[in-house]
Amino acid sequence: MWVTNGEAFSWVEVAPDDGSHFYGEERPKYYQAEFGRKAVGRLHRITVKGLQPGIRYRYRIFSKEVMELTPYYVQYGKVASSTVYRVQPYSFTTLDKSKQELSFRVINDIHGDSELLATLAGDTKATGMDFIFFNGDMVSTMDSEEQLFTGFMNQAVADFATDIPLFLSRGNHEARGNFSSQFMNYFPTSTGTPYYMFTAGPVCCLVLDAGEDKPDSDIEYWGLADLDAYREEQAVFIKEAMEQPAYRNATFRIVIMHVPPLAGPTPWHGSRHLQEHFVPLLNQANVDVMLCAHTHRHMYYPAGTDICNFPILINANRDVMDVKASDNQLDIQIRDEKQKLVGNWSFKKK
Repeated sequence: MWVTNGEAFSWVEVAPDDGSHFYGEERPKYYQAEFGRKAVGRLHRITVKGLQPGIRYRYRIFSKEVMELTPYYVQYGKVASSTVYRVQPYSFTTLDKSKQELSFRVINDIHGDSELLATLAGDTKATGMDFIFFNGDMVSTMDSEEQLFTGFMNQAVADFATDIPLFLSRGNHEARGNFSSQFMNYFPTSTGTPYYMFTAGPVCCLVLDAGEDKPDSDIEYWGLADLDAYREEQAVFIKEAMEQPAYRNATFRIVIMHVPPLAGPTPWHGSRHLQEHFVPLLNQANVDVMLCAHTHRHMYYPAGTDICNFPILINANRDVMDVKASDNQLDIQIRDEKQKLVGNWSFKKK
C-alpha cells in the first residue's frame, strides 16, 4: 500500500531474493484492478498472489500519473517509482505457518508522537522480527490522511514498514474523528473488518476491537456511537474463529485487543460489556495470553483475575513489548524507551 499526491494508476514488480540482479529479466507486474479495469486514484493497494511461505522477495513500486481521464482518452504524466539504480530494492519475507519460532514487537498509545515511535521502534530491522504490531491509539483522533501519516505511518515506513509486515488493531481513539470511517482503507484485513485472525509460526493471533470505553449515549460521541451492537456482532466472529483449525491447532493462542476486559471495583461501561460478551467465549478458547494497551502503564493480571481464566499483559505507552515463541514456550519482555527491562514473563505450552 502507498499514497500518491495526485491521481495515478499503479503496479508492483516482484522478484525472489535469489542473488540475481533485479534487472536480470523482466519481472512480473501486479496491478490494482477492479472488475477488469486498472484503478485510478491516490491510495494504492495491490495484492500479490502466489507467493510461497517463508521466502524473501524483492519488490519495486510504480505510479503513473493520470492528468486527464475521459471515456476515450487518457492523458498521462510522469512515472514515480522506487529505484534500484543506486539502492537495493525493497524486500520482505512472507510469514510461514510451519516455522518453529516467531518474534514480533508491540507498540501502542503513542498518540501521534512520531519521535517516541522512532525511539521505541529503534533497532527493529536489526532484531529480525517477523512482524510489528500497533495495538491501538497510535493517534488521538483520526482527522485526516495527513495526520495519520505524520502521526506515525511516515515514521513506521522510515524505520521498518517497507520490509517488515505491519499489523494494527483499532484503539478507541482511532474510532474518533472525521477520518475514522476511512480506517479500513489504510489498514485492510483478511476479514474486511477491524477484527481478524492470522497465523504465523507456532502462534495464532486473534485480533479484536474493544471499541470505546463509555456508553454509546455519552455526550462525547454526539449520538453517532453504535458500539454495543458492534461488540455483540464481534462476539459471533469470536465464536466462529475459535472453532477454526488454525486456531485450535496452534501451539500458542494470543488475543490482541486495545482495551483490557477488566472490570475492577468501579468498572466503565466498555469493560463491563466486554466481560459480558467477549470473556465467556474467550474463557472457553484456551487463550495463552491476552495483550492489551489503553491504560498507559504496564500491568500483569494472572489467570483468574476478575472473571478471566487467561492472563492479561498490558503494555504502557512509553514501553515496547517483544514477544518470542518457540514450539514449547512463549517469552515476553517489556522494555522502556531507554531499553531498561521493565518485566519478563514466560508461558509454557498448554
